[in-house]
Amino acid sequence: MRTIHRIFSRPARNWPIPYNALLRLRAYSSVANRQPNSTLSSDHEKADFANRKLKLLEIGKPLYPLMESVQSETDAPAMMVQDFIEKYSSLEYGEPCEDFLTVHGRVMTIRRASKGLIFLDVYQNFRKVQVVVRRQRTELTPANFEQDHSLLRRGDIILARGNPGRTKAGELSLLANQSIQLLAPSLHPLPENLTNVVKRSHNRVVDILMHDEARERIQLRWTVMSYIREFFNQRHFTEVHTPILSSSAGGASATPFSTVSEAEDKLRLSMRIAPELWLKRFIISGFDRVYEIGPCFRNEGIDATHNPEFTTCEFYQSFASLSDLMTITQELLVGLVTRVGERHPFFNKPISELQRQLIQPIKVLDFVSEIEAQSGAKLPVDLACQTSLVAFYKSLNLALPSPESPAKLLDHLAGIYIEPHCIEPTFVINHPAVLSPLAKSHISQASIDQDIPCRPLARRFELFIKGKEFANAYEEENSPEVQSTKFRDQLKDKMVFKDSEAPLPDDNYVRAMEWGMPPTGGWGLGIDRLCMLLTGATRIEQVLPFGSLRSVNKQ
Repeated sequence: MRTIHRIFSRPARNWPIPYNALLRLRAYSSVANRQPNSTLSSDHEKADFANRKLKLLEIGKPLYPLMESVQSETDAPAMMVQDFIEKYSSLEYGEPCEDFLTVHGRVMTIRRASKGLIFLDVYQNFRKVQVVVRRQRTELTPANFEQDHSLLRRGDIILARGNPGRTKAGELSLLANQSIQLLAPSLHPLPENLTNVVKRSHNRVVDILMHDEARERIQLRWTVMSYIREFFNQRHFTEVHTPILSSSAGGASATPFSTVSEAEDKLRLSMRIAPELWLKRFIISGFDRVYEIGPCFRNEGIDATHNPEFTTCEFYQSFASLSDLMTITQELLVGLVTRVGERHPFFNKPISELQRQLIQPIKVLDFVSEIEAQSGAKLPVDLACQTSLVAFYKSLNLALPSPESPAKLLDHLAGIYIEPHCIEPTFVINHPAVLSPLAKSHISQASIDQDIPCRPLARRFELFIKGKEFANAYEEENSPEVQSTKFRDQLKDKMVFKDSEAPLPDDNYVRAMEWGMPPTGGWGLGIDRLCMLLTGATRIEQVLPFGSLRSVNKQ
């Protein structure tokens, strides 16, 4: 009561407080000071935050001041918390430091040791510094000290000025010599125990704010993309950006999102499902090595590993063979996993496991041979013959996928007989040519040497880890005549088997190829799925900044 009496008996130092507002302040302050040595309990916080904005307004405190209005006219330069820690980490207890600094951040913990001593844990960019607010250093009266600090709450954005120092307990701190200034109040109590998965996914702002794991996943995602850029830039690649909206959506078999352009007389447009054909145009135009990291969109289902919007990296390199692409893939992943392990020890378990696997030679499986070995049956000679493939399914009592196109039938067989056996990193090679219309085709030397059925196979590999595809690479088809034929065959299957995912032929791309496309190696990697692997995430929304499409619509 002595503190409250002093508030009543002394005029306000910086701003007038109406008498009825002081009554509210007294009641409000009593709640905050009920537990002087700890933060408020959950129930007390809920009561404390009720109508908080109104209470702050009633006492005349500016809630969202302009930075110019709070910047010091004295020499108190602002310093990021991270820089503060790095610069003053060697300070000893009792060692004087005359540097006068400003620190900004969010209050995550308030510990009131007494009426004249407050400890704040202030976070900026997820780095913490302790701010010690001692009344004697601020030279405030007890009443003014109470007036200036009784309304601080966890979650508030604040400004603190003072000198670096170290407490008796050994913690590096900013020793405030002025009142803490409020820059933006939190109008809701920070949750102590937000564990409900649905609530977390529907409020990613609070999820990221309160959970180290959620923040680490986003920071790891940045590390991944940063390293990939560094890797390719060091190898003389040019990073480019390609159209997201265009009148054609090629480069993959998927259903695009479509719209119409008001500016182009209702021209039908699609969001890209892959940047491949645009990137290869760069190769034709003379760029030797290009890459792009960016979003793609596919109007398909949402599950543990798929989201309609996702991020990929694709690169294209002139005069690269399939073995070159395999070498690049392993070098990239070994370096990437090492970098991530150094910067994100939080995820040491999944990272160290992957690191051990990647330093070994990567296992290689032949597409056709593995299906035959695992099924115990011989595939038909003509892998583009739908009737023969359906007969193969029936001989094994397998349910047919939909649509029943040759490409879909073969892809489904891979899902049954190959992918489950690719737990450690595995390259799957020699896909049937019908599965890869954008890749060059060949007849395997083994077929020629052993006088066994000659099947056209794609110069392609897929990288699987833990049964999931992570990378897909081709020696790109560079003959415009052959590419045109493959597009027509794909269109025929689209019409006959009503395969909505098969893209329409891109005749403009074929015409671009007529200017001469060098032998080229192309490669694509899913960033989101890679981040899942590195963090041990079980669902894709855990590594997307605001979750899957379902979660995005709930934010």
